Amino acid sequence: VTEGAEAKCRQAVRAVLRRSPQAYMVVTGCYAQVGVEALQRIDGLDLIVGTAHKMQVADLIDTPEKNGQARVVHSTKISRDDFTIDMVGNYAGQTRANLKIQDGCNFACAFCIIPFTRGGARSRKLDDIVREAHGLVARGHRELVLTGVNIGTYGSAGHDLLQVVQQ
Repeated sequence: VTEGAEAKCRQAVRAVLRRSPQAYMVVTGCYAQVGVEALQRIDGLDLIVGTAHKMQVADLIDTPEKNGQARVVHSTKISRDDFTIDMVGNYAGQTRANLKIQDGCNFACAFCIIPFTRGGARSRKLDDIVREAHGLVARGHRELVLTGVNIGTYGSAGHDLLQVVQQ
């Protein structure tokens, strides 16, 4: 995420709120992790969700009603443990589905904030990947795209990327 991307995000949020001032507006992802203070200054924003909680957005919205001030669900500490995802992706009507296997990064590139926004590299547990893959295939998807920040660093309980592909 760069300064330009952050500005574009704020512009997009404001544009949507100008067109639909009663829209329940949620910002999540990398910018929501590092730009909480700037986002809180946007009138009409309802929920800011940091990266550690982004998979729970639907559970965080009790009722999508404007509340006058952005609620912040954020954690400065991001787990480095292997993880699970308690759902099967929803790609209705699509041949291809994404399957997240890895998140975070241990590299310290000068231009990149991913280590600060998503934490260090961590991998999804193999049995959890296989469970979701079977669920996606059962829904009719014929192609699964393995995703992550840097899937080449995948490693969980002695399993590597090759073993994920072979499953």
